[in-house]
Amino acid sequence: MAILVGPGCSIRRQPDLVADGEDHEALMWDVFFMEFHVRDAVLNYWLEDDSPIRLRDVNTIGPIRRRLFVVRRDHLLGSQSLAFEHVSLLLFLMRIPSIFHASFVQDIRSGAFLLANETTNIDRRIIPMVVDIDLWFMGNEEEEEEEEEEEEEEEEEEDEDDQDEILAEVMRSSLNDVIDLSVPATRASIEALEKIKFEDVNSTDKCMVCLEEFATESEVSRMPCSHVYHEDCIIQWLERSHMCPLCRFRMPAISS
Repeated sequence: MAILVGPGCSIRRQPDLVADGEDHEALMWDVFFMEFHVRDAVLNYWLEDDSPIRLRDVNTIGPIRRRLFVVRRDHLLGSQSLAFEHVSLLLFLMRIPSIFHASFVQDIRSGAFLLANETTNIDRRIIPMVVDIDLWFMGNEEEEEEEEEEEEEEEEEEDEDDQDEILAEVMRSSLNDVIDLSVPATRASIEALEKIKFEDVNSTDKCMVCLEEFATESEVSRMPCSHVYHEDCIIQWLERSHMCPLCRFRMPAISS
């Protein structure tokens, strides 16, 4: 299995995200148009007797994962804890391991401060930005080929088109309906989640909250949208957000 060795996060301008004249005065809040670009790459190596590891070519695995979110500016530029609460959920949706969330949130928040203070952005309601994240893995050539074969098999088994269609529909909604991801699900809806054995699940072999594989014969929790997670993982998630981490299916939410 490849080992994650070199994650990186950087922020840049992206004026093309907002068309001319699209800086709506009717917006309820000042916002960031935040587009994530996540790239997985592997450093191949081989070993020889009495010699250190030698790095080979860098090969990008699969296409860049892209997703656009609308983020309220006061949520990102407020306190560090408030920024973490909101941006960490986006990082989960982009399948970024939680161990990197704290440092990435700080990078994103610092970059957002710089953009917000630029002269050209002072009076803008919408500030576009791109978050580039590189996840560098170290593995050998044989392992990479095996992983690519496994990924191809998973892609054939999974129906990711439905997930992308749902997320795209969310982003097509009105800017006035900016989704507050941090609204928790009700305790009753969390306790009502279906418990099933992992052997009965065909959609995935990995919990997309912690990114760890399910153990054979283990009990997992299934949401009404059919996505499954470790019980502890999805409980902690739903205590912060009432939406499915994968498709944003809405569970009953606690009233504000």
